[in-house]
Amino acid sequence: MLSALWVLPATAGALAGWFYLSREKRQDKHRFRPDPASGTRCRNGPAAEAAAFLKDHPETVILDVRSPREYASGALRGAQLIPSGSGDFSVRISALDPAVPVLVYCAGGHRSRKAVDALKALDFKTIQHIHRGYYSWLMAGLPFEIPERS
Repeated sequence: MLSALWVLPATAGALAGWFYLSREKRQDKHRFRPDPASGTRCRNGPAAEAAAFLKDHPETVILDVRSPREYASGALRGAQLIPSGSGDFSVRISALDPAVPVLVYCAGGHRSRKAVDALKALDFKTIQHIHRGYYSWLMAGLPFEIPERS
């Protein structure tokens, strides 16, 4: 009897994970849908697709919305740090040019999804999002840098 007690928490954990991922998928379907009325193109893609986008669009602003500590441990080359948790986040992203493409990421994709919503509200026209964030970039073996301390 005692050895079977692990089944209940494992099942609950699996169901919670499934619920979270299915909810995220439903939200993403809405979040990353193109908006013909505003001309906004918003894409949630794997790291390799983001790397190809950067190669094709070198003018892209690379927006890292992680914490300064996370950023200091490694970031995409040329990334600009604007932590999503900072009090001036909205002010700082509104200073960016909405006509220039933006690639946004965080560690795993949650904070950057919220940043995508903020960018869309500011009428940014081309938004790329790295699905599963910086971790997926590292797992794909793509280049990164350790930013210089300021």
